[in-house]
Amino acid sequence: MGTPEEMEVYQKLTTKFNEKVRKYGMTPDEAMYDLAMETCKTNPQQPLSEQELRDLIMMGADLSKSKRICDEEISEEQIEVAMSF
Repeated sequence: MGTPEEMEVYQKLTTKFNEKVRKYGMTPDEAMYDLAMETCKTNPQQPLSEQELRDLIMMGADLSKSKRICDEEISEEQIEVAMSF
């Protein structure tokens, strides 16, 4: 059991999940993916500036670990541009 707030979020997600499966005929995998995309898109990640990208690379950060399901991939070209300064 979680906090009352966590239980409320769980109940809302469960209701949305069941609606997608029953009402829209999605498979459980499709419904879960759809929920993940909805959640991700309502909380967009700010794009990294070239300086921020450079700093993260210089610190040895694994940029693939920060990618969320709805975020764009950081291209090799963006990394090369950031490192060329």
